[in-house]
Amino acid sequence: LPTVADTIRRLHERGIPVRYLSNNPTRSVIEYLDKLGRLGVPVERGEVVNTLVSTTMWLRANRSDAVVYPIGEEPLLRALEEAGIQISDDPARIDIVLASYDRTFEYRKLQIAFDALWF
Repeated sequence: LPTVADTIRRLHERGIPVRYLSNNPTRSVIEYLDKLGRLGVPVERGEVVNTLVSTTMWLRANRSDAVVYPIGEEPLLRALEEAGIQISDDPARIDIVLASYDRTFEYRKLQIAFDALWF
């Protein structure tokens, strides 16, 4: 889209909110900022919302004291840590099993999740 950068600039100038949405949990907000920046699209951190942002926001607002077992990739783990959310792989401590896209999924992760949910 050859005019997208100019269009976004005009929206910013007029005070019209802009959001970039993604349901990809394998990319961090920083990665989206970098990509959009390389494309010449003006973007601010608060304008990028993906599943990592919405999940950490929900956890902080609704279960800030919960211990989470995340099944996911590095961007998810990093987002949880940066949000100050407690993480554990000890089934006895886990309050929430958070299952996301995970190309490193293995039986060990499944067993921990099962044990946390069952017991």
